[in-house]
Amino acid sequence: MTVLSFAVLSMALASCESDFERRVRLEQEAQVKREQEAKAAQAAEEARIRAEELQRQEEERLERVRKEQEAARIAEERRQRFLSNSLRTGERPFGDCWRAGWSGDCGVKVTAPNSHDVLVTMKRDNERGPVMGHVYVAAGGTGEVKVSPGTYQVFFAQGKGWDPQSTNPIPNCEEPGWFVDFYGVGKDEPESFPEGQVWTYTLQPVQQGNFSTEDSDPSEAF
Repeated sequence: MTVLSFAVLSMALASCESDFERRVRLEQEAQVKREQEAKAAQAAEEARIRAEELQRQEEERLERVRKEQEAARIAEERRQRFLSNSLRTGERPFGDCWRAGWSGDCGVKVTAPNSHDVLVTMKRDNERGPVMGHVYVAAGGTGEVKVSPGTYQVFFAQGKGWDPQSTNPIPNCEEPGWFVDFYGVGKDEPESFPEGQVWTYTLQPVQQGNFSTEDSDPSEAF
């Protein structure tokens, strides 16, 4: 009986709604619906923009990967092309940047390993001094640098495969050429070279050897 009374009361209230009130109510309901539709449209547009941005980022990523892979492929092809290439023992590939090291009655003789080549540099005093001579030594060969008496430090840049057009790591030197496989730089301690003194370095493993290089880097050697 209570439910029926409530239903009758609600119908009575609804029947008492004036035309004006009804128009206001309908307009309010329509406004709410328009706002809901606008929010839904805005959310859909924002989702579309996010999806397009994610797609753009993914396409850019894939393009970067493609370019990196292509660059790596080209670099590897070039590496393979020059991996067996070598200069002749005794060549001075950076004669426009460094002194050749042809003159003098002091110096070094360096025998390269059988497995790879060596670029030898001699710097006056220590790594802070200028390069006074250099020589390229092919695998298994022996090259010389001759200098005048003084104190020098000797460096050994080791690698395999000479690319004649590659960019070198030498500061302020634009002459092209460098190893396609660069194994790093070793060094000896600074040594005094009195008149006529020639130091001999054999970079091949030998029994009871009396010399092993210390680690260095291009910033010291060049």
